[in-house]
Amino acid sequence: MIHGCSSLVWKSHLGESLDARRLAQGDHCIRAGLVSGERRVPGEDSASGKSIRFPALTFSADGILYAFDSLDRITTCTKRGYKTGFYKGLVLIDSDGTRFRAVDARHIRTLPPRSFGGLLEWLTGNPHWKVDLIFEAEASKASLDEVKQMISTAFRKNDETWQALVDFDEFRDRLERTTSLGEVFAAFREFNVVEGNESVGQ
Repeated sequence: MIHGCSSLVWKSHLGESLDARRLAQGDHCIRAGLVSGERRVPGEDSASGKSIRFPALTFSADGILYAFDSLDRITTCTKRGYKTGFYKGLVLIDSDGTRFRAVDARHIRTLPPRSFGGLLEWLTGNPHWKVDLIFEAEASKASLDEVKQMISTAFRKNDETWQALVDFDEFRDRLERTTSLGEVFAAFREFNVVEGNESVGQ
């Protein structure tokens, strides 16, 4: 789940794979759909099917960086977070280096509060939402250098947030020394920077 668009989320479940596919023949987007009330992507049914392999990194249009272990965590937000436009132009890079770009996000349902804090948000008009992400149909490959540059840019754009981490300099240096995408994700895993809040835009 996403919080506040201001820091990084990580919880490792390596090897999890979710599938994405075109909405229909001729469509220009692939869609993350809801199946039996659970947040997952439909299975591939054609050569055009894409696969999102977790863990994955996401980069918002304003440079906010997250790491996620599942699509469910990405697609849970607060109403306020959704309204800020966090998902518009969101770039997702999975553990295989495949780059997906979100072109839209749609409100699917409102989630009931599961904590006292969630109840307060509900009562003040900022409930948690489940959203449906729509991606461009054509995914592309991101090189290691591109991913490292995107991470560096996110650090620079949100310097105050990242500098608040006690071991940030060590974490950044470790990322700079990586020689593969696997090492990049291993660095995120090693430093275990976990965001405890649940949703976008608190």
